[in-house]
Amino acid sequence: MAPPSPTLGSAHGALPQWQNFLASSLAPSLSVLVTNPLEVAKVRRQMVGELGSSKGVHLYRGPFQTLYTIGRMEGVKGLQAGASRSRLQQEDAADAAAAGERCARR
Repeated sequence: MAPPSPTLGSAHGALPQWQNFLASSLAPSLSVLVTNPLEVAKVRRQMVGELGSSKGVHLYRGPFQTLYTIGRMEGVKGLQAGASRSRLQQEDAADAAAAGERCARR
């Protein structure tokens, strides 16, 4: 049986506190930055499906074309619509996980 793989920073000791803080602060923000445009495209396609079906409107043909159209018509602001709310949700989840970890150590 193979030994367990080392965790981040275990080969040379734990990460310095500032690096740990930086990584834990940036990870949720980068996650939102990357995934939020996909969420926006998904919701737009759902709304067109619900609202546009009665009018025969087909603005978006697929996920990549949806991202392209939103980016072309609304720019980065359109692709990142709702990102601040998503970031707050990520922060709440991270806080809850950290609190659970602290309780488990006791």
